[in-house]
Amino acid sequence: MYWRGMTKTKLTFLTSEHQSTVAQYEPLETAHSLEPVSSLIGDGSIVINSIDQYSLRISIAKTGTLRGVQVQIENDRLTSIHQIRVVLLSARSFDSRHGDFRESALSAVTTFTRPNGISPAGSSAPILLVWKDLSGNGLVTGENNLLRRLPWPDRDKSETERWKLSLRVLAFDRPANAAEKPILLKEINADLILLWNRAQNEFALEEPTYVQTSPDVLEAFPANGSDGTSRKIVQYIVCGKDQLLAYTTTRENFPGTRFLVVRVRPDPPPQSVETSDRDAANDKWSEWYQEWKKKALADHLELALLASRPSSRPDWPHAGPLGRA
Repeated sequence: MYWRGMTKTKLTFLTSEHQSTVAQYEPLETAHSLEPVSSLIGDGSIVINSIDQYSLRISIAKTGTLRGVQVQIENDRLTSIHQIRVVLLSARSFDSRHGDFRESALSAVTTFTRPNGISPAGSSAPILLVWKDLSGNGLVTGENNLLRRLPWPDRDKSETERWKLSLRVLAFDRPANAAEKPILLKEINADLILLWNRAQNEFALEEPTYVQTSPDVLEAFPANGSDGTSRKIVQYIVCGKDQLLAYTTTRENFPGTRFLVVRVRPDPPPQSVETSDRDAANDKWSEWYQEWKKKALADHLELALLASRPSSRPDWPHAGPLGRA
């Protein structure tokens, strides 16, 4: 997604209670996309790419009388993917009167686990995500013979049901040996819009959108201070109240650019280091990133949800006389 003069890049992983984001702002001329890229294919399917070189393909399933939506994982890596999990977090029906989606109709989070490996340039078997109940009138989802219905409100007489499905995809790299735990790759999170015409039992897909999280505005570090200081975020990591932020700062009538690193924890006051030495700022980022990773991820993202694995050093853009370190 390109903005005027810069790109916005983002990685996100979440649970039902917590979500964590790594975001980075870079000059256009040095940009490399970290945001999942989606494309709507001519056959109506959607492909969403992870920056860890695997893709989620979403397509319409048509097998005999069965109609629904299915997903596949495609491995574009040079090494195998060890296993995958596709998680349906919520399913929200659209209310045309309010122009927005209702609360989730899904009774519980549904996880589709596939332990089989996916070889390089290979694909997983299709996973049926949502389909027309063959013995009923509505949509269902489920795994291992445990079906969950997606009930459409009785008083909504729309001919076509419109649903927002929140998906999360986890893919694991094969460990170097059996004693090690699988390494979680950059995950994919997307809100998929699904259309279902009940009378014709026909499905269609709209372009997905991405889950986004921004850091809290820190009162002590405003974008524009009363003393003429301007601050610009170049990278941040958010996990609940645990945050790590990197800024470039300039001050009116003062030459050059300084580098600011801020560590926010749930209880103590924020810590910060501001310096004109880019390497010193990078070193402090690396130190606090390792501390953040151990505490924030251990507290909030158990079960190896170390999906972001961001660079341990922010990519400070070229600014002022220091140039690129």
